[in-house]
Amino acid sequence: NLFVLEVPRGQSLVMSGWKQLATVEVASHPGHAYRELWRVSRQAFWWIMGIGAASFILIFVVLRLALAPLNAMETLALGISNRRFGVLKKLPWARELRRVAHALNTMSLTVERMLGEQTSLAERLHVKAYVDGVTGLANGRDFRERLDHLLDAPEEFSNGALLFVHLDPLQEFNDTHGHSTGNSLLQ
Repeated sequence: NLFVLEVPRGQSLVMSGWKQLATVEVASHPGHAYRELWRVSRQAFWWIMGIGAASFILIFVVLRLALAPLNAMETLALGISNRRFGVLKKLPWARELRRVAHALNTMSLTVERMLGEQTSLAERLHVKAYVDGVTGLANGRDFRERLDHLLDAPEEFSNGALLFVHLDPLQEFNDTHGHSTGNSLLQ
């Protein structure tokens, strides 16, 4: 009912010599055409379904292979945020992902170098601020900060003693023998 097929009709004259004997009218039956249309439609449907399923599987596999390096890239990015620096040794074959992986590698190495420089600078500044240059011991600033911390937490440090040693003759020694000799004596 959905696909109405027009049935062709044909007419022919039956002649004997010059004399017309009859007229033959031929009308085809659409049943065979409908069966053939149904068969071809079913066959085309299954071909399309098979090609679609194969295409889906192929696309899934290709995408899976192409996007697999994203896990390694994500791990590297999370590692950078946790101060674990590394590089992706195997770069993805997809050009766009390869460029992102190369950028991640560069960023990882650069951030590692920058943090190393900053840490080194912070350590040098800490030594300069809190360590005596002559003796290598904690200086007065470090002593005051530690003492303030102890005094600010009486529940944690309820008891204690402080011993202060003042070396009056050291100034005279420095004046007499020089500061470098006095520094050697302190060391």
